[in-house]
Amino acid sequence: VSGGLLLANAAATGTTVNVQSGGTLGGNGTVGGVRLQSGGTLSPGNSPGMLTVAGDATWEGGANYNWQVAALSQNASDQISKGINWDYFSVNGTLNLSGLNTNKLNFNLWSLSSVNPDTNGLIAGWPGNGTNTWAIAGAGSGIRLNGTLLSANTDYSSLFNINYAPTNGAGGLLPMGSSFQIITLANANTLYLFASSAAIPEPGQVAASVLLLTLAGSYWLWKRRRAASKNPPPLPGAAV
Repeated sequence: VSGGLLLANAAATGTTVNVQSGGTLGGNGTVGGVRLQSGGTLSPGNSPGMLTVAGDATWEGGANYNWQVAALSQNASDQISKGINWDYFSVNGTLNLSGLNTNKLNFNLWSLSSVNPDTNGLIAGWPGNGTNTWAIAGAGSGIRLNGTLLSANTDYSSLFNINYAPTNGAGGLLPMGSSFQIITLANANTLYLFASSAAIPEPGQVAASVLLLTLAGSYWLWKRRRAASKNPPPLPGAAV
């Protein structure tokens, strides 16, 4: 795929797809293998969905993963909605990460408020206190970084550019006080997107905070002026 969009919605298990710069691979079907090259884009599903690889897959540095999400996932062990309410890349063989420690892969967030049709916007129920964990890619024979298997319970965010703004055709996500990481959990054969979100204060709370700061500043200024009036500076030439 060197340009445009290829939707793999059927089973083509004998086909290896090379996604070159300017090309995009999507769909809910199965292909034999995938090589995602620099400038190429992976976008599973036709909306949020799952693309399956019967053999091995490779992600190279400078490539793109446009990842759509339309539902929260507050329980890391409950991933039943992967490939349905958010994108998932499923590899039966090995997922090879090639050169990402020197040239990062672009992970482009794309939040949807609804699907069919897709509508860009905040996920229902977002933001809120607590955390969310979404499985984004998994490989039955393991995930390797330059030939070495990934470790469990490890933060691999340094291998990715996690993009919030609309990028490479992805719709983006409004940053709402959240931090994102790409990690492994106890199962090192799966990559997860982990989000820790802080509550956004209500407008009334913001206004109250501003008022308190204003009152505090006014009181400090009054005390300073009052102290100055009680201790005026000496007159010129007066003995000190």
